[in-house]
Amino acid sequence: MDDKEELNLYSDNLKKIRNILNISLADLSSKIGIPQRTITSYEQKERLCSAKFIANLHKYLNINANWFVTGEGEMFLKNYSTVGERIQSLLIQHNIPQSHLAVDLNIKEQELNDIINGNKMLDLNMLSTLKLKFNISADWLLYGE
Repeated sequence: MDDKEELNLYSDNLKKIRNILNISLADLSSKIGIPQRTITSYEQKERLCSAKFIANLHKYLNINANWFVTGEGEMFLKNYSTVGERIQSLLIQHNIPQSHLAVDLNIKEQELNDIINGNKMLDLNMLSTLKLKFNISADWLLYGE
């Protein structure tokens, strides 16, 4: 895909996002922490979107970055409803065996199973380890936000 095709795709996808979410440029700027003028330049095909912009779309609006840059897949990522589902999604995304994560968390694999199945809660040390290991927020891990 050349730059012109990317400019068109990004502009179209950005307009789709704003239309579906029914938000203005100013609202989008406020939600994702990117200057409004920068977003305008993306929509008007003046320049390619930055990696930070795409990452912020994902982080703050749950936009599928793969969809944004390729047009393939779903616009929004699945929102995992439980801590266990979010931990499982991290294991899959990072191709990490459950047994390795248990070692990282300094717990037995059965204890990690209990957390994933909702029979046990994370403690602060585990939460901190998961945040650092996967570069995620505590809010996302605990609440999906």
